[in-house]
Amino acid sequence: MLRLFADLKFRWKIALPILVLAVLLMLMGLLAMRSIEHLVQASTQLTNRSLPAVSLLLNADRDLYQAFIAERSLLGDFTEEHAQALRDSHRENLSQAHERVNRYATLQPSPEARRLVEEFNRGFERWKATSERVLAMTREYPAGATALSFGESEKLFEAARDAIDKLGELEDATAEALGQSAIDQGIANRVQQGTLVMIGLLICTLLAFAFPMLVTRPLQRLLERLEQIADGDGDLRGRVEASSRDELGQLGRAFNRFLDKLQPMIAEIGSLAGSVSTSARDQAGLAARNDELISNEFAAVDQVSTAATEMSAAVHEVARSAQQAADTAREADEQSRHGAQVVGASITVIRALASDVGNAAKTIRALEEETASIGAVLEVIRTIAEQTNLLALNAAIEAARAGDQGRGFAVVADEVRALAARTQESTVDIQARIERLQSGVQQAVRAMESGGGKATDSVQRVADVEQVLDGTRGAIQRINDMAAQIATACEEQSSVTEEIARNIDEIRTLSNQATQMSEQSTQASRGLSELSGQLARLVGRFQV
Repeated sequence: MLRLFADLKFRWKIALPILVLAVLLMLMGLLAMRSIEHLVQASTQLTNRSLPAVSLLLNADRDLYQAFIAERSLLGDFTEEHAQALRDSHRENLSQAHERVNRYATLQPSPEARRLVEEFNRGFERWKATSERVLAMTREYPAGATALSFGESEKLFEAARDAIDKLGELEDATAEALGQSAIDQGIANRVQQGTLVMIGLLICTLLAFAFPMLVTRPLQRLLERLEQIADGDGDLRGRVEASSRDELGQLGRAFNRFLDKLQPMIAEIGSLAGSVSTSARDQAGLAARNDELISNEFAAVDQVSTAATEMSAAVHEVARSAQQAADTAREADEQSRHGAQVVGASITVIRALASDVGNAAKTIRALEEETASIGAVLEVIRTIAEQTNLLALNAAIEAARAGDQGRGFAVVADEVRALAARTQESTVDIQARIERLQSGVQQAVRAMESGGGKATDSVQRVADVEQVLDGTRGAIQRINDMAAQIATACEEQSSVTEEIARNIDEIRTLSNQATQMSEQSTQASRGLSELSGQLARLVGRFQV
């Protein structure tokens, strides 16, 4: 029974005792109402029937007796006036007695009472007739009236009065039975109400002792378990006993399900806290190494900036040297043009004045001097080509240091080196040709000295010299063009170098920002490591 009560919902646990007490109160009320109703009915019957019936019977008996007294009184010697009064009293009392008994008959008496009423009516009619005869005989025959009154009239009076007495006794018995029934009903109701009160007290007593035990004991166990988790060592392995089906049982089972989910969650959080702590320490180490790398990068950026500045200066120097090479090339071109003019004049003189060996010898010596000047110019051109080659090599090295930004300049430097190499080869070729020309001139001089027959050969050689000078002018023109290209490339390289310098400055700024962010990341990693350690210590307080 207690188990069934323990499995009830709290609203039923609270409502059921109240309902039971309400039912008991309702039963007590019904019993009280029934008792009151029975008393009311008994009182109503006593008031509306029994008392009026008894009163009617008593009055009828009194009237009947007064009529009998009037009859006996008329047997004496009275005045006519007094006798008439007795006759009126006799007649009136007879009428009232008969009327009251008939009125009693209208009160729904019992069959026995109705039988007695009929018996009374029969006896009353006989006695009335006899009594009236007595009254009639009192004037003419007093002795006979007296004998009749004390004889038959008295017997009939006693019979009628006996019927009224029986009716009175019957009504007394009915009233007594009705009162006893009311008393018995009241006693029975009092017993029933006492029983209900005892049952109510028993239920209240059971509720006073059992209800707190059924309700507070599971709640106390749940509270103790919560206090163990909150104030104890955080043991999540225990569970609350929740076998009942009421709200406390549901609460206990819900709490057990919560622990079932919380226990692996706390274990997972502990594992994750350890992993986070390890990751935080690794992150702190990485941040420290990142600081070191950023510092190295910053130093490398400074070096690159310095190298870019030096490369810019070198580019300007190369441009200046290229401009000087262009100027020298123009001078060499002018000299070559002048030499071509001299060679042309020599050819004309040799052809016009072939016979004049002396003048030809002078002219050839002049040509020898001019070829010596050309050799000097070629030496200058060769020197410029070597310097250009060296500058182009330095430019290629600096471009290689610049990386992707200097790749285009490296290509131009390679082209400049190739052009310088070809210029140097042409210069060597021209130098060789000039040396051969000088040898030829010397041979021409010797030939002039030996004879004018070789003048035609000298003219041919001078023509060859003119062709060589034409080639030299072309080479010088190419050198001039390449010098202009080198100057343009140097200007472009200077712009690129300046752009590199600006980018390096931006990289330096970004490196400073990266250094600050790396320091913040290091601090954040340390904070994360401390927080993860605190989390691990907090989670470690739970036993899973």
